[in-house]
Amino acid sequence: MCYSGIPIEYLQSRKYKDRIDVNKVIYVGNLIKRKYPLEVLKSFHTLGDRNFHLSYIGLGREEIFIKKYAKKNNLTENVHFLGRMNRLEVQTYLRQNGIFVMISRDETFGLVYLEAMAAGCITIASKDEGFDGIIRDGINGFLCKSGDFEELALIVDKIKRMRESELLAISKAAMDTAYSLSEPQVAENYIKMIEKYTL
Repeated sequence: MCYSGIPIEYLQSRKYKDRIDVNKVIYVGNLIKRKYPLEVLKSFHTLGDRNFHLSYIGLGREEIFIKKYAKKNNLTENVHFLGRMNRLEVQTYLRQNGIFVMISRDETFGLVYLEAMAAGCITIASKDEGFDGIIRDGINGFLCKSGDFEELALIVDKIKRMRESELLAISKAAMDTAYSLSEPQVAENYIKMIEKYTL
């Protein structure tokens, strides 16, 4: 088996979302500088948005700075730290949220993006960081320059202004993309590619 796709157990019950809560936002990853977890919070503050619930899953030094920023700007009630979790626990939380954000740099492929898409989240990933070929901006997710909280704020604002039908279409397209990239399907694709160029 080639472990570069979505685990098949995440895909057993293919149920599309019937609503997207754009005020529930989640970040999953190490809380380290190159992943820009603080910039996610800054983007909402830039919008002047107080109606959001931002959950962080992961551990790292940046938690200190996120907490300081939240306290300074009276956003403590909007931010929640859930610590480290296993992948199946993460899936449960992803399904409960409307938007997934991680605009990190120096990424390779980023399976967590696929996991968020499989859960039907409106997924915002980094531009030019290995995931551009999977996310088609505005179709099955959105792309943002790494670490650019001002661009992220514009994307979040755009998402919040979209009609429910548009959001549901993006969520469905995200799930369909993830389903096409299950571990068995990716392994099969690799085998076909190898056979094509070696036989």
